Amino acid sequence: MSKLHNKDLTAWYKYEENPFSAAENVRKLALEGFSILGTNAECAVPQIAKVLAYSDEAARALLVVGPKGFSALTNAMNDSNMSVRDALIRALGKEGGGDTNTIRQILVNALNDPDKLIRLHTAELLQGKEPDLVIPTLVPLLSDNAYRWRAANLLAVYGSAAKSAAPNIFSIFTNQPDMMLLPALRKIDPDIAAQAETFLVNSGPLNGARFGYTRTRLPNGKELIAGGWLKVESTVKNHFLSSAELLDPKTGKWTETGEMHDARWDHTAILLNNGQVLVVGGSTSKESDSTSAELYDPTTGKWKQTGSMNHTHCGREAVLQSNGTVWMPGGWDGRKMTDDEVYDPATEKWTVVPKK
Repeated sequence: MSKLHNKDLTAWYKYEENPFSAAENVRKLALEGFSILGTNAECAVPQIAKVLAYSDEAARALLVVGPKGFSALTNAMNDSNMSVRDALIRALGKEGGGDTNTIRQILVNALNDPDKLIRLHTAELLQGKEPDLVIPTLVPLLSDNAYRWRAANLLAVYGSAAKSAAPNIFSIFTNQPDMMLLPALRKIDPDIAAQAETFLVNSGPLNGARFGYTRTRLPNGKELIAGGWLKVESTVKNHFLSSAELLDPKTGKWTETGEMHDARWDHTAILLNNGQVLVVGGSTSKESDSTSAELYDPTTGKWKQTGSMNHTHCGREAVLQSNGTVWMPGGWDGRKMTDDEVYDPATEKWTVVPKK
């Protein structure tokens, strides 16, 4: 008991940010001792209750020192300190002990706790149980960025029983596409999940499901967003894009521009000295590792095919040289390492540069 209230230790623990401080370890050791003593430590219940705000171990100790400890723990559920209530809920839910009906009622009551985190922890402890109570508790938490993913994943545990939450998740998703919500939505309501994926495919140029695109700043300050692929599962798999859009950073507005000849992703793009954009390599709808290249003309908003590389150059980025040519470092073509290549905008041809 003296270890619990040593003034030096208490002061150190109170202001020490290190969660593995010596003070905490000493206090934990004392509480573990009470747990071992069990009902023989009932005389220490008042002292243990005083450190509930300092250590989760205190709540666990109260559970195993007999009826007096359990009674002190349940009485503390009215404590104004959120940390105390949270520690008690987690101890009751994980450790058990005491009357099971009383524990259930405490957890059910905690679903209405003023603190959102306590409501979430309680729902986690009850996951799969009490659907009529837990699901209505979780739905409001979806609107909070701090708890959204955890709440959605807990709702997914209930599957179609949580179907009433699907419109809320869909509304959040369409306002701020978040790929982390889709797996939960598929388990809750596959039909609405399909609608969410259709929305994603048809939504703005950049979203959480788009990968492998390029961004190139043009001389007029706008950005050219080209190609990429959408990672969705239910409605369409790996939707490859040939589309291109222009973003005006000043206004935040998007404008559709010419479409590439090939759907292309994981490619490289570079602004040439003549103001055109060279897009080359990557994967296309025709080849998994492509040698093809295209040119975008900002003045016309159109693409035209240009000379193809002699080899594929997986994972390599094109570099603009001081003389206006484009250098592509050697790369892997699926069988061997290839030599460097140089693109000449004047001839629109690639020339292999053997390594010396």
